[in-house]
Amino acid sequence: MKVLNNLRLIMGLSVATLSMLSVVSFDSQAQAVAIANPGTEGLPVVAGGGNVTATYLGSTAAFTNLLYFMPDNNRANDVLLFNNQTSPVNSTFNLGTFAAGTPLNFRLFVTNTGTNFFSGLASLNPDSVAHARVQANYLVPGTTLVSFEDLFGGPYEYNDLSFSFTNTTNATLPSTAVPEPFTVVGTLIGGAAAFRIKKRLKNTNKM
Repeated sequence: MKVLNNLRLIMGLSVATLSMLSVVSFDSQAQAVAIANPGTEGLPVVAGGGNVTATYLGSTAAFTNLLYFMPDNNRANDVLLFNNQTSPVNSTFNLGTFAAGTPLNFRLFVTNTGTNFFSGLASLNPDSVAHARVQANYLVPGTTLVSFEDLFGGPYEYNDLSFSFTNTTNATLPSTAVPEPFTVVGTLIGGAAAFRIKKRLKNTNKM
């Protein structure tokens, strides 16, 4: 009888352990946060035209982060969108309607450190590092994923607050265009021909 009771106790513990592991596994999956792709650091968010709705996608940060929309880069007019500790995942905020090409700027205020970080160029931030990744066409065309980093000096994991926007895109940074080989050759040939014509006219004028 004692052996049977011990066996029941072991089986009961096993079931309880498995249940606990299942809960932990489910909780870990629930806490997964979408992170924008590397290489999109510092890109701006740009309206694609029409109504823009923001959706909060989660956070793994221990710090409390407040996300603000900056409609005119005047902090007095900033609009609070999400709090990473209290806003429910998948909650939304309607930003309004914007013409295509309108830049949309955002500020992350870290209450624990009193630090502000901004979307866009690295030069806007106190550590001169881009603190937001901006990935266009996230899951569906016209939706942009933005992921913020809340630590001064890193590590830069960009998982501290993520959100998405409808009817938006990012704008790639300007790059220096490299001329095609045939363009270079054509320019050289054209230049040589022009030089010969100029020389011939000069000789003709001497006659």
